[in-house]
Amino acid sequence: MNNITTLSIFFSISLSILFSQSFELVIFHGILVVFLVIIFRNHWQEFVIKSKPLWIYFPQVGLWFFIISLLVSSKNTYAVFIDVSLATFRMILLVSMMTLYSILSKNSDIMISIRGIWHKMGKPWQWVEDLILFIDITIRFFPSFQQHWQRIERTRKSLGINVSEDKIHQVQRFATMVPDIVILNLRRVNDLTLAMKLRGYGHLCPRTVYPFISSYRIDKLILAFVIIGLLGLHSIDKI
Repeated sequence: MNNITTLSIFFSISLSILFSQSFELVIFHGILVVFLVIIFRNHWQEFVIKSKPLWIYFPQVGLWFFIISLLVSSKNTYAVFIDVSLATFRMILLVSMMTLYSILSKNSDIMISIRGIWHKMGKPWQWVEDLILFIDITIRFFPSFQQHWQRIERTRKSLGINVSEDKIHQVQRFATMVPDIVILNLRRVNDLTLAMKLRGYGHLCPRTVYPFISSYRIDKLILAFVIIGLLGLHSIDKI
């Protein structure tokens, strides 16, 4: 399945979860999320590791919100409990959906799919080509921040420097390192730009893309089926 189709399906289901108002519709989305997790059960262990902290966090936030709502709201206890429970359940389902998508799409490149679609359109618009290239390079350089931070942490631990400092001091220390890390990445971008110019990249428009990821008719049919089905469920729920 095309990467854009997969993203659109998960994004549509996430929006449907977010706008679900009735208890029955939220339960339906909960069954749908469980069904998807069962289908992709090969990633169960990674899914639990990434989702478990948020499964614990949202009920705690919901409990505090329930207590505050009882103090300041004019609704009765049952109505407040239902509202808070639905909101908490929606957030858990929403996070679970996007976590599952992040696991399934970690080996795919959404920008390659976008460039493939743009190349197939054949429009000689230089500014769109440059915008896609800029976004692609920006996304590729984001992980380097985490890699630099992990290297620094490993070096500090190996030297025994402030191993037991709390999170606030870690954030403050990282904030002082951000300018240096940004400068290092800007130098990498300059080197990459020079290499692209020396190889003659960017003189022809539209630019080709490799690998070319096609969008098949079945992808469009599946996406249309999912969107129409979700809209139908929300329409029936309002009746």
